[in-house]
This record gives sequence, C-alpha cells and structure tokens, in this order.
Amino acid sequence: MGVDTTHRRNVTGQGGTESLAEAVKERVTPLTDRLVLTILEQNPGYRTINVVPEEDLRQSCHDNITGILQLLVGSGMTA
Repeated sequence: MGVDTTHRRNVTGQGGTESLAEAVKERVTPLTDRLVLTILEQNPGYRTINVVPEEDLRQSCHDNITGILQLLVGSGMTA
C-alpha cells in the first residue's frame, strides 16, 4: 500500500514553506489567543502570582509566532 503524498507535494513544493507561512500569518491573532490561554491554563503561577502581566505575555507570544513565520519565509514578512 503506497503513501498518499498529495498533501505533502502541495505543502513542500516550490514555495511551499512560504505559502504555508503566508496562510498561517492570517491566523496569528487566534493562534496567539490560544497559546496565551494554554499557558495560563497549564501554568497556574502565571495567574496566581502574576509572573508576567497578561498583556505582556500576549505580546510576547504574538511576537514569537510572527518571528517564527518570518524565519520560515526567510525575509521581511509583516503581520
């Protein structure tokens, strides 16, 4: 039985990483929201002793997601 590589070819073909990063770029805000929620839910210290103000955490998560996408694209993508 062969492996279906149709999806793989679409994602990893010419410009695949860039296309994927561009598609994900539109989801930076919802991804940021989900990441912040996950951090707050799984690390009670963030809520209990307010280690990092939530807005700072949100900005840091947003900046990190955007930075990773920029690395994938390889040049000045802006979110």
